[in-house]
Amino acid sequence: MVGSTQHAAAAGDQRWRAVLHRFGEITAELTQRFGGTMVKSAGDGHLATFEGPTQAIRCAEALRADAETLGIQIRAGIHTGECELLDADIGGIAVHIAARILGHAGVGEILVSRTVRDLVVGSGTGFEDRGSVELRGVPGSWQLLAVDRHGARAGSPEAQLASMPTPGRWTAMRRSDRAVEVIGRRAPWILRGIAHLAPATDRRRAEIP
Repeated sequence: MVGSTQHAAAAGDQRWRAVLHRFGEITAELTQRFGGTMVKSAGDGHLATFEGPTQAIRCAEALRADAETLGIQIRAGIHTGECELLDADIGGIAVHIAARILGHAGVGEILVSRTVRDLVVGSGTGFEDRGSVELRGVPGSWQLLAVDRHGARAGSPEAQLASMPTPGRWTAMRRSDRAVEVIGRRAPWILRGIAHLAPATDRRRAEIP
């Protein structure tokens, strides 16, 4: 949540506690709706895991929209990777990376790593490049991207990939495999005949001195 201290000062403690409570309820509801698990809460911030990055993005988008109806703005950081299960908590470098990404997010932004973008190709999600940065305590340079509120824009690589039809079984087959399947459909007795003759031919060859 962005500017929680300022909101608390302006709204008063009692009213702000009510807003935080409602924000927590919405976060829990949306996390469950998108198949996620709420790991922990810090009042004005939450950590959740999901089965896949697309669900995490859709949850963050829905949470951003609902938070705005409460008069507050959020920012989110999303990364995907292996996590360590620590009783009711999680740990590992992936969690640290997500936290560092969150630190780079602007007001109302859902910021993701390049890893996340690559995994959701074809989902219709649009992104705006935020360049490469160094994440404190994490080796290397990391490309960050912001989720586009309007989805994949027409003509963008994401929109083109999302519109591509999924190749069928026939497309994925080699030409020789397709030929065999055609023969099998039109004249299955030929294939059965080949299957019967081949072992006999092999035996005759084995008997030749």
